[in-house]
Amino acid sequence: MAWQRLETEVRARPGAVEPLVSSARFLFQEGEARLSHVYLRRAERLAPKNPTVTMTRAVIALHQGQYRRASAAAEWALQCGLAVEEKAQMYAVLASIHLHRGHREDAIKHYDLALFLTPESGYLYYSRALAKRSLGKKEEARKDLEEALRFEPDEARRTAIGRELGHME
Repeated sequence: MAWQRLETEVRARPGAVEPLVSSARFLFQEGEARLSHVYLRRAERLAPKNPTVTMTRAVIALHQGQYRRASAAAEWALQCGLAVEEKAQMYAVLASIHLHRGHREDAIKHYDLALFLTPESGYLYYSRALAKRSLGKKEEARKDLEEALRFEPDEARRTAIGRELGHME
């Protein structure tokens, strides 16, 4: 049903970037990476310097393990005057890339930047806690987990965070 609405919007607005990007995101989340790239490439051809297109490229590349491409897209998007939440998302992408590369201190610095912009993100506190814990900074990690628990609205995630806190003691 959602896919049908997106496809209808793509057809109704053939020169618009937004429905193409939305379709690319949706398809990627549904496990249709190949088709997702078709829509993302169409959006890139229409508006190669569009920050939303670049942000989507960064997120998809990260999830596919294409860290160099994800990093370049995120860095470029950060130069585009993004909204605060979007900047935080790009810093989180960069932090994840650093974690995957084993650069945990750099990851923490990028999580710090993201949290400066969105200080009520349970996800960011949780992610930073895991990075800190991997460096042996257990007390700092515990404090981040407590903050994550305070801000996380999703009950399943709250349970997972609580388990992590239990392992810290």
